[in-house]
Amino acid sequence: MKRRALALLLVALLPVPAMAQQQPAPQTQRRAAPPPQPPKEPVRPTLPAEYEKPMLELSETLGSLAFLTTLCRPEERPNPWQKRMETLVESEGNAQGNRERLMGAYNAGFSSFSTTYRQCTDAARAARSILVREASRLARALEQRYGG
Repeated sequence: MKRRALALLLVALLPVPAMAQQQPAPQTQRRAAPPPQPPKEPVRPTLPAEYEKPMLELSETLGSLAFLTTLCRPEERPNPWQKRMETLVESEGNAQGNRERLMGAYNAGFSSFSTTYRQCTDAARAARSILVREASRLARALEQRYGG
């Protein structure tokens, strides 16, 4: 009899945990949805190869001119070539890869002349004149081919 009572007790206790598992889990509080983000400007694709090359050349030339202006005309504040580069980069919108390549070319032009010239010399002034003509030529060519 004891065995039978023990068996019934065990059988009676077994369904209890199973029933406990079948009960719905307590509901947790839901977090409020984050506020909607303002629509972002669409990401622009990378520059086409035929457009990228002259843009990078122009950026590098602007960097060289920015350095030479800092060296030979320190009174020109803000640096007009740096401002033109900022405008060029802003025109790329949020195309991060394009902006990085353009800024990399600008920095390369700036640093290449900073290792060559330590003071404003006749050669630095001549290089500046040549670079102004080159920047003008590149900008005109880009405008003619791709528009304003």
